[in-house]
Amino acid sequence: MIKTKTKAAFVVKELERISLELGRVGESVYHDDPMFCEQVFKIISKIMFEIEGPVIADYPSLRPAAMLGEKYKNCTYRIICHDYNSNTDSINKTGILPEDAEKELAKQENGSADKPNQLFYLELETEK
Repeated sequence: MIKTKTKAAFVVKELERISLELGRVGESVYHDDPMFCEQVFKIISKIMFEIEGPVIADYPSLRPAAMLGEKYKNCTYRIICHDYNSNTDSINKTGILPEDAEKELAKQENGSADKPNQLFYLELETEK
């Protein structure tokens, strides 16, 4: 089992909006707030459906019914949010970047004091 942390620029804006709205900045989405988890599952399901197919939300992880291509067969997906300022050391900045991810991350890294930087990434647990 290997883990790949993939920065998911395509979910950053929506997840950021919801986490700020619900006051959950800097927490992973699989905590004990069912309302937050449910909203996140809906977003991820929509995104995965647009990419490859439907996602089955299996709290606390997301198990896709259709994978993101051959590379991600037999995966467990988790979307994780870190407060960039307080958890810098725990963020793995390697992985597969969607085309616009670099721009999204640059925007996050240049945050202001009243809007903390956050990094959202998609964690894939892949069997090889």
